[in-house]
Amino acid sequence: MQPMRALCLVLLLLILLAGCARRAEPPRLRPSHPPPRPAGPSPQQSRTPSQVVVAYLEALYDGRYRDAYDLLTAASQKKHPFAQFEQQAQSGVTEYDLGSAKVVRQVGDEATVNIQLLEDPATAGFHLRRERGAWRIVYTTGVPGFPYP
Repeated sequence: MQPMRALCLVLLLLILLAGCARRAEPPRLRPSHPPPRPAGPSPQQSRTPSQVVVAYLEALYDGRYRDAYDLLTAASQKKHPFAQFEQQAQSGVTEYDLGSAKVVRQVGDEATVNIQLLEDPATAGFHLRRERGAWRIVYTTGVPGFPYP
């Protein structure tokens, strides 16, 4: 009876160990060349003004200041060097309800997007201009999270 008991314990131990063992995932292979871009407008060019405002604010919230900066007009970038933009953005960003962004005015290559502030019943207006086929935020005065045209 003793050998049978020892054999059962060994089998039980092996079953437990097998259940705890982690299977190694096969390595994910990266292509040596990026896939070709689909024909048509780039994702940035196909964004609506509301989507640009949301992408801009999400980038600020996530600390991706370069991504947010790249969504500004050329004139805005000229007026606000990246180092200054980044420093101001790091000091805090106004909280918005990202689901409330909507275009309230769009004429030609100019648009205004209103978005609800979270801690205030008011809305903020983001002004955009289409440049090089893509909508960009106009930032003349204010701060990165609350830009004024």
